Amino acid sequence: MRQATDLLLFGILLFHKSFYKEAAAQVCGTVPAVCGPDTDEYRTFSGECNNKIYTWYGSIFSAYDNLTSNNDGFGPQNMPRAISGNRLPNARRVRSRCLPDDTMLQLELGISRYSTGYLQFMAHDMSSAFFASKYISPIIINP
Repeated sequence: MRQATDLLLFGILLFHKSFYKEAAAQVCGTVPAVCGPDTDEYRTFSGECNNKIYTWYGSIFSAYDNLTSNNDGFGPQNMPRAISGNRLPNARRVRSRCLPDDTMLQLELGISRYSTGYLQFMAHDMSSAFFASKYISPIIINP
């Protein structure tokens, strides 16, 4: 509960440009980089300054967390299971069945950007979210 409260407070502070550096320093102990005109044309190696408003988004060694709680199933090597104990569908199969790779078919079906984004989230983020431990809960900074 405390983490959710801290996250909400941090999110509110981010909208006030005068407070975002102080809020970031309190949460993760580092102050975001000040981006100059030399960072406008190319991305930086460290990932800082790729987002001009929130300069620490995507930077190396920044904190992150899963959007959902981690479920290791019956161990970290096994696939997660549903509450009933049944196997969950493969995220890549869900994406490929709901959103075929044929662009003309997508236009004919009228697939919206929302569903496209959701299915890409399923394919990329959920299928590769095996790295976190259920005992570690860092502060969420990067979306």
